[in-house]
Amino acid sequence: MDYFSNKIMQIEASEKNLIAEIVKESQKAYSNALGGHNKLLKHENPLFGSEQLIKIHLELLLIKLIRKGSFDHSSKRLNESTLAKMEKGLVDDIIEYMHENIASDLTFEDICNHFSLGKTYLKTLFKTKTNLGAMTYFKNLKINEAKTLIREQQYNFTQIAYMLGYKSVHTFSRSFKEATDMSPSEYATSVKAMANL
Repeated sequence: MDYFSNKIMQIEASEKNLIAEIVKESQKAYSNALGGHNKLLKHENPLFGSEQLIKIHLELLLIKLIRKGSFDHSSKRLNESTLAKMEKGLVDDIIEYMHENIASDLTFEDICNHFSLGKTYLKTLFKTKTNLGAMTYFKNLKINEAKTLIREQQYNFTQIAYMLGYKSVHTFSRSFKEATDMSPSEYATSVKAMANL
């Protein structure tokens, strides 16, 4: 499907009708329709031929688009600057989503599903833009937030672990030490020592 890479699609009524048919047949074949495209759940009694019709309509749509070249040729390929801005915006959105879910046990799959991204694409994109893997970045967010909470001295380590979605204070302490080479208590002691200088 390299033909469609970075192209802006201009579709007409006939293509829209095919897309509508794909959506309609998906509702007959799957209980979660196309909203759960990463894991389609078949109906217990799907309408006969619905999956085959989805395939047929999709093949027709792709053939029609390729045959008539229904793309805006004045801007059919995004220039590198525009694409870079779009990717940066996507990464910013993902980071914001991480911040919003800092108290949860967010997984790589959760991020992929929320943004409808393939695992390989997300892995490559995030590494390119941040020099870190997505889950390493999320872990660092948690650790930085933990440092802030420790410095504020309003919560004990068990409370902080709970607030940041760790399964136990032991898991939190291990993760903190892996990231900082200090245990939470050692970090707290160093903060107090710095404050007394």
